[in-house]
Amino acid sequence: AQSETLRLHRLRARLQQLSEKRVLRDQLAFVQDKRMLLVHLQQRLGDLSAGMLTRRRSKFAALAATLDALSPLKVLGRGYAMVQDASGKILRDGADVSPGDRVTVTLGQGGFRATVDAPGAAPDKQTDAPQAEASEPPKKRRGRPPKSAASATDAPPSPATDAPSGESEPPKKRRGRPRKNPAPDTNGG
Repeated sequence: AQSETLRLHRLRARLQQLSEKRVLRDQLAFVQDKRMLLVHLQQRLGDLSAGMLTRRRSKFAALAATLDALSPLKVLGRGYAMVQDASGKILRDGADVSPGDRVTVTLGQGGFRATVDAPGAAPDKQTDAPQAEASEPPKKRRGRPPKSAASATDAPPSPATDAPSGESEPPKKRRGRPRKNPAPDTNGG
């Protein structure tokens, strides 16, 4: 009889616990709880996937920039050239060619074929630079001639004083657009 009483006591306690549960008091509570959990998980999944996508895009952009910087075309665009022998092998050493060999030079924009004159080490800029010949006249400067000390202090010539008597200075050419209706010539000319 005592075991039955103990068993009955445990069952009443269990019934009390179950009756206090929200699910049994509100039938939709379980569905609402699961819905809130689902919304929370969806939001978290969206945030995590957006963060992962941002990190992957950033990594992709960095790798693309590295690849672009190492691209043979970019390297050529910075002023380097690729030289190939007649068989198409890329030359890395000046000793790999002999005088008279034909090579193909590829630049950032286009290329050309060339014949080797003298292979070897890279030319020294100071010793191999073409020397200007002494007989070559100096280059003419464009624009106004330089002012000399005498002309800088003298007053500019006046047409009235420098022109021979009876002669006048020719009219100056007008710069800019021509006039639509030029003034009529009254001198009969």
